[in-house]
This record gives sequence, C-alpha cells and structure tokens, in this order.
Amino acid sequence: MGSDRIRFLLGALLVLAVSILTLAGRADERLSFHRELANSATPLPSPTPSSGRAMATPIPVTPTPAPLDERCARGADGVQSPLAGHTVILDPGHGGDDLGTVNLEFGLFESEITLSIAERLRDRLVASGATVCLTRLVDVNVPLEERARFANQQDGDVFVSIHLNRYEDPRVDHTMTMWGEEEKDLRLAEVLLETLAAELSTPESYAGAPNPISQETARHERLDSILLRLPEMPAVLVEAVFLSHPWEARAFADGQEDSTRWREEQIARAIEAGLRQYFAESVAGDEDREG
Repeated sequence: MGSDRIRFLLGALLVLAVSILTLAGRADERLSFHRELANSATPLPSPTPSSGRAMATPIPVTPTPAPLDERCARGADGVQSPLAGHTVILDPGHGGDDLGTVNLEFGLFESEITLSIAERLRDRLVASGATVCLTRLVDVNVPLEERARFANQQDGDVFVSIHLNRYEDPRVDHTMTMWGEEEKDLRLAEVLLETLAAELSTPESYAGAPNPISQETARHERLDSILLRLPEMPAVLVEAVFLSHPWEARAFADGQEDSTRWREEQIARAIEAGLRQYFAESVAGDEDREG
C-alpha cells in the first residue's frame, strides 16, 4: 500500500509539472504574437499642428473700419470723386461765449452761421466720399490749440476754418482766404479763393447788391496764428463774406426766415468746389511725378 501511494503521488506531481510547462509555453507564444503584431503594425502619423482638426475653407473677412470720433462722419462708399477717401477737417469759427462778428440789426451771430455752413458743407463732402470731422458740433468755445490738435489726431488731409468778416465801413465786402507760414497752405488758399469768388459773385446771388464780390477784390493773406501753424496738413482760414455788410446780413437773415439758408448753401458749395479742385490737382500732380 505504501509503494502504491508513493507512485500515485509521483504521477500527480508529473501531471502538474506538465500542465505548468504547457501553460508557460502558451503564455510565451501569446507574448511573441503580440510582439510580432506590434512590430509589423503601420506606425501612426506624427502629430502635426493641423492633426485632430478638420480643414475648413477660409472665410474672407472684411476689415472693420476703426470707430470714428463722434464729431466725424464717414464718406459714402463706392463714389468716384476726387474727394473720395480723403479726410477733411472743418472748423466752424468761434462758439460759446465767443460770438465772433455780431449784426445787431438782424440778430445774427457769426458763431451760429459758421456752424450751419460747416454742417451743410459736411453733408456735401460726405456724399462725395470724403470723411469729414468738425471741431465742434454745438455752440461751445473750443480753444484754438485744441482745434488744431484734434485735426492732427484725425489725420486730416486738409484743415479749413470757416469765418465771416467785418469792417467799420459797412460798404466793404469781399471774400478772402488766409494761410500760414507753410507753402503747402498757399495752393489750398488760392484754389478756395477762386471758387469762393466765382460762386459768391454770380449775378443771381448779388442782384441789386452794392459793391459786389468779384475776382478782382478777392485776395489771400498770410496769417500768423496757432490755428494754422499747428495742423500737420494744409490749413486755411476762410473769411467768406463780410457780415457787417448790410446786403450780406439781409441775405443770411432772409435765408433763416424761409429756411433755405441760401447764402450759407452758396458758401458751402463754393468751398466744396474748391476742395474738389484741390484734390484733383493733387492726384494729377502725383501721376505726373510717377510718370
């Protein structure tokens, strides 16, 4: 019985040993299989900046224009005009406690009329494609240095200060432009003087008026003023007409009464024509230099 028990135990141990060896061999075979699979697999592509994201067709983006100062109006799009793309700074003279020339007979104040002219001129220029900035929008007194600084901040192409003149002798009436020390101002002053004299001396506007405005009486002068020295662009001061002249005063008053403001409209139209001619000449001059 003892020897049989021993043989049984030895047989059991042999079976166990064979099973263990068999399992170990299968495990080694599985490990080898996985190693072979890993070695034969096609490597994954290296990551790139665009991997993991779908390629999208770029959408054209129209640049958003920089916001304008509240005193500026952007020019109309798609306009073919010498004014298109330019920035014009308009300076309505005086304002606030600085009334400028006063005509007591008709209750007229230069500061109010110049603002109205500037507004009418702005609308005309904007319709022709120019961006227009006014140094003041209401009846306030803006210091001269601040007006010039504003013009530079807006990167204007020209600066036009609008005024009405006066003289002790009420018979005096003519149009004039004033320019500073820079030669760049002179041509602008000359062109505006030409169009102002031509527009304001038409027979229709001066029917029956004594001492009418004419090309002969129109003139330009130099003016040593911070208002014309500081702007980094051609700068001109316009003295359109004499508010101290009785006919001119009545023309402004009549225009206010019937809401046509026709004399103001004439001045605005004349300055617009001058600016149009000035920029047209500038383009022609650039083309000649390039050629």
